[in-house]
Amino acid sequence: TEADFTELFIEILSAYDTTKNEKYYNTAEFICDKLMEINPDAVHLKLNRLQLIRRKREFTEDELQELEELESDTNDKKVVCAVNILLENKRRAKKELDEMSKEDKEVFMSYPIYNLL
Repeated sequence: TEADFTELFIEILSAYDTTKNEKYYNTAEFICDKLMEINPDAVHLKLNRLQLIRRKREFTEDELQELEELESDTNDKKVVCAVNILLENKRRAKKELDEMSKEDKEVFMSYPIYNLL
């Protein structure tokens, strides 16, 4: 299922962050690409694709606009925090993280995107 593969993506990307082994990155990218084929409008999948990009290069203007749209289209603190991490707005990301419930904060901090903060 999509949820299982998303969890696998998270585990593999975490392994990449720890080891910098390109095989993990490539596998995470493959999983992300396949999930995006199934559900291209899912916000969490868009964020996963963008965090992969962020690990390799600077964002293009279109990608920056996509991030800004993701932020403006939601009230979800986790999404807003993730967007601000990717935009390298650490102050805003930390503010959003501080405003999350304890449970949401703990879960968010376990995600690979938190490694970019």
